[in-house]
Amino acid sequence: MEVARAALRARWPACEQLFYGHVGDSNLHVVVKAVNGPQPVEDIERLVYGLVRDWNGTVSAEHGIGVIKQPYLAYCRSEAEIATMHTLKHALDPRGILNPGKAGM
Repeated sequence: MEVARAALRARWPACEQLFYGHVGDSNLHVVVKAVNGPQPVEDIERLVYGLVRDWNGTVSAEHGIGVIKQPYLAYCRSEAEIATMHTLKHALDPRGILNPGKAGM
């Protein structure tokens, strides 16, 4: 949290930050308001998920990877692990009827 706070403040000095999580499973949720008006969401995500990668964390936990975090999955999973995820998804949902219209997993 301290490293993330410092990195966020270095980029957006007046940003507002909220960190909360689950002690039992080490989940940490991060909420950032960097500027007034439209938020630089992609820049914030790259910064935060880059720190997650640097600290050998994961980009998702109890709810799965989801659509928003999918571009950052390679920050914490190898190509072989991602391929295995695709294989499992296909094995469990060969007709693609679960969560239709969503890419890959």
